[in-house]
Amino acid sequence: LVGRAQTVTLDGTALPPREKIVCYLLNKPRQVMCTCTVGETATEGELHKATEFGTVTDLVPPTPRVVPVGRLDFDSEGLLLLTNDGSLCKLLTCPQFRIPKTYAVLVQSKGPVQTSSAPSKDALL
Repeated sequence: LVGRAQTVTLDGTALPPREKIVCYLLNKPRQVMCTCTVGETATEGELHKATEFGTVTDLVPPTPRVVPVGRLDFDSEGLLLLTNDGSLCKLLTCPQFRIPKTYAVLVQSKGPVQTSSAPSKDALL
């Protein structure tokens, strides 16, 4: 382990110290995009939404840079984790780690709700 007062060098060049790990629990409001940036492959609609309504990273301090762990739809609100800890993000999002997730959904509809596929046996609706 390297202490904060120590310097690590590579080929004679000092490497910067590792950033402090941060995790934010954000209650994402509706009409905020769940992304860090909108890239060149974004549709015109996505660019408009990001410009007009902003992204989840606009709602937290700019440094250190964080990424959302998972996604919520533009019109959805709910708890979202943002972190700069790549190992944690991978652990929680990669299917190989089989981290169970529970989604509670409240649907407001004037008519019958249709789904594209049957909910899993673990779904809570």
